[in-house]
Amino acid sequence: MIYISIVFGITIPFLIYLQIMNKKLKREIEEKQKALKRVEKLRDSKLNEMSQIISMIAHQWRQPLNNLYLLIQTHIYNYKKGKIDKQAIQYFKENSKKQINLMSKTINDFMEFFKAQENKNYFDLKKTIEELLSIIEPLFKKNNIKISFYYEDNNNYTLNNYKNMFTQIIINILNNAKDALLERNIDNKQIYIELQNNDIELIILIKDNAGGIPEDIIDKVFDPYFSTKNEKNGTGLGLYISKIILEERMNGKIDVKNDRNGAIFKIIFPK
Repeated sequence: MIYISIVFGITIPFLIYLQIMNKKLKREIEEKQKALKRVEKLRDSKLNEMSQIISMIAHQWRQPLNNLYLLIQTHIYNYKKGKIDKQAIQYFKENSKKQINLMSKTINDFMEFFKAQENKNYFDLKKTIEELLSIIEPLFKKNNIKISFYYEDNNNYTLNNYKNMFTQIIINILNNAKDALLERNIDNKQIYIELQNNDIELIILIKDNAGGIPEDIIDKVFDPYFSTKNEKNGTGLGLYISKIILEERMNGKIDVKNDRNGAIFKIIFPK
């Protein structure tokens, strides 16, 4: 009897200890799996961002590459016909250089927009958006999406903040609008950007006519890993990261609502 009591006195605490350790190990495994999933999502988000940038560069390069090809073909044709003279060589040289410089400028523009930026600087929101649209708008036009930009000429849109972070946030919202318009096969695809200055705040409105975000999920669009896109196109991090950057680094705010045509993203910076 004493022997049995000793055995139970040792076995039961040991089994309880094993159960506790098993639960702890299970929690650690689940936490590591979640951490691994977060790393994979961040990687997918970065790859998606890189893919977007490469697509924009490729689109910007297509025309100058085509022009270079035509210049070379014309030069070869003139050579075969014996029409190569000093004037033809000069024409080829000047126009080839022009196309190459255009391609080089595209790379420089993208490097400037996406390079790391540590310090705040004063920049003009209107000018920055116009520069950004000059880079990305051709890709939207390729998908039959019209971007309209509205502002008042006599307003001051100067902001002391992180310019490159701002442009990446705008790109992210515009890309979300583009994806929604394409996925829903909207006929007359429209995106509207509007700048406002009410003397207290600088406001950026980005609207689309894709039909809006379903009301039962609109409050979740800024949650991590939540995406309205299909699995292969969305990581659910873009808007979440944009909100974190705006609120924690840039002293701004962002929210979203629907109107009768589509979603309206509102970014606010205090002056």
